Amino acid sequence: MSRKPDRKKVKEIVNAFLAKERISLEDIDTRLEKGEFNAETVRLILGELNRAAERKQIEFTAKQRNKLLRQKQELETRYNDGASAETIFVDNIGGYKAFGKQRLFHHSPCRFRIVIAGVRGGKTFSGAYETLRFALEESGRTVWVCAPTYKMVGVAEKEIENLLNGIEEVVVERSKKEKKITLISGSTIQFHSLENYDALRGFKVDAVWVDEASYAPRAAIEVLRTRLSSTMGLLWLT
Repeated sequence: MSRKPDRKKVKEIVNAFLAKERISLEDIDTRLEKGEFNAETVRLILGELNRAAERKQIEFTAKQRNKLLRQKQELETRYNDGASAETIFVDNIGGYKAFGKQRLFHHSPCRFRIVIAGVRGGKTFSGAYETLRFALEESGRTVWVCAPTYKMVGVAEKEIENLLNGIEEVVVERSKKEKKITLISGSTIQFHSLENYDALRGFKVDAVWVDEASYAPRAAIEVLRTRLSSTMGLLWLT
């Protein structure tokens, strides 16, 4: 099953909901079980439906959304567990090859993921890679890279810049003032310190990566989680 979302199916399902045609969450549930959708496609459908609900275009309860999320996670978990132990995740960013636990992290269907490893265990690299890949996969995504201090954010930013070496064509613009990288996909990666995490309230984000998360205040992580609620966004901690 491909990780890449099917934009055509996303548009089809969302338009059907908005037009009040004969389609329900149960229909999506059934089609997911049959393998018509992958997890990323469903995540985008849910994000669009959440936004429509906010605009009062449809009624969509948290209970319904959570039911579909559980089904999506169960399906993807079964798929991943059945993968060959010899499978190596390979993509086009820096020739990176993920093995073992790294592969589990990258393939996990969970919205919230945590990487725990020893010193120089590759935590920051894995987080940087996942961030960049997520931002390049789809257009218009907003991704935050956060860390407890400005110095720590700089380390995470440097790791992403190292991955961008050799594929500079994917970078449209760098803004030092706004601490932001705009990619050819139309997505942006923004860098934030958690020293003043209250200033991060009021934004909608598609994904957040927190490096050195063990040093971050729990309250800061909760603030970041709320930034993801309306988009059904992803959070990974390293």
